[in-house]
Formats: sequence, structure tokens, C-alpha cells
Amino acid sequence: EIRVTEVLGTAWKTLLRSFFSSAAVGFVAKLIFAGGVVALVFGMIGLVELIDHGGDEDALMGSFGIVAIFAAFFLLFSWLYSGVCLFVSNISHGHPSSFLDLFRGSGHMYRMFAATIIFAVAVAFGLALFLVPGIYIFTRFCLFGFFIVDRNLGPVKALRASHRVTGDNLGKTMLALVSVAGVWFAITPLPLGVFVATPLAMWMLAVLYFRLCGDHPSVGSPPQAIQAA
Repeated sequence: EIRVTEVLGTAWKTLLRSFFSSAAVGFVAKLIFAGGVVALVFGMIGLVELIDHGGDEDALMGSFGIVAIFAAFFLLFSWLYSGVCLFVSNISHGHPSSFLDLFRGSGHMYRMFAATIIFAVAVAFGLALFLVPGIYIFTRFCLFGFFIVDRNLGPVKALRASHRVTGDNLGKTMLALVSVAGVWFAITPLPLGVFVATPLAMWMLAVLYFRLCGDHPSVGSPPQAIQAA
């Protein structure tokens, strides 16, 4: 049973115990997320141009350039997001952790890259076709990064695992994600809010992941859950 108030409360207590490192990681996470959205938009534009102007050599080269930039940024995003998940996993399991974990995710980078591309394209098409399918796809698959790093799963297995654990708690998961977004938008405009909003949202997702995994041994041996202080 997922309780949104418990997710928020546990995330807040965990944030306070590792505030400075979480704030630093969260700030970088916000930058790479914003950049990822921009890269996705330009990547989709490049693909459309590539399809529409396949016979135009100049347009073809320009489109290839946009797609190449899109791919390069998503590779960078995958490296840093692997580091974010590693940071969260280390703290959650009581292992030594620091801000430098953000740059230690290279071992998961290529699997994260493949899963991120699949996830981003699926969500983008879902949103383009109709808003609800995009939100549904995001809700079901958004925890894939934790599965890649914390469970060492491949991209497809990680996406399937996220789909599986969110299935029985779809309504509560969606409510928790809405709460994550609400907290982020409410706190970000405040003075220094950027150093609280993103790391708190990051920990809310982490708590949601561990709570859902505790009820689904089918995805593997459940990791140690984040304990409230």
C-alpha cells in the first residue's frame, strides 16, 4: 500500500540527513533534465526534417547534425542520471556516498542510454497523439533508471520491471508523481528553492521505487528500503 504522505515524509527526512550532497546532485539533475527536454524537442524536429527533406543534401546534413547533437546530449544525460541513481542507491543501502557519485555511473551509461531513448520516444509519441497516453506511459515506466543501477538490469528488463511494479498501484503511483510535480512547482519559485525542490522530488521518486519493490519480489531480491528517521 503506497501512501503519498509517507512518501513525502520519508523523502523529506532522508533529504535532511544528506542535505548538501543531495542539493548539489539535485541541482545538476535539474539542469540535465531541462537540457534533456530541449534535446528531445530538437531531436524530434531533426527526425521530422530528415523524413521530409530526405532528397535535399543540405537539409539532410542539417538534420543529421541535429540528430547527432540529440544523441550526444542523451548520452551525457544517461551518464549523469546513472550517477544520480547511484547516489540515491548508495545512501538508501547505507553505503558510502558523496556528490562525486554523480560522475561514477559510466558502468550503467549505455544501458541507461538505450532505455532513456525508448522511454523518451514512447512518452513523446504518447503526448503527441493524446495527453493521457503520454501520462500513462510515463507513470508506468518512469522508474527504469533505478532498476538499471540498483538492480543492474538491462534496458528492456528495467522498463518491464517498472511497468510491473507500478501496475497494481497505478492510481497511487500516479498520485505520488503528481505530488512530486506539485512539490517541485511549489518550492522552486521560493528563495533558494531550486536547492530543495529538485532533491526532494528526487528522493520522493526513490522512496516510491523502494516502496513498490518491497511488494514485488518477482523483480528480484528487494533492496533495503529507505527507513524514516
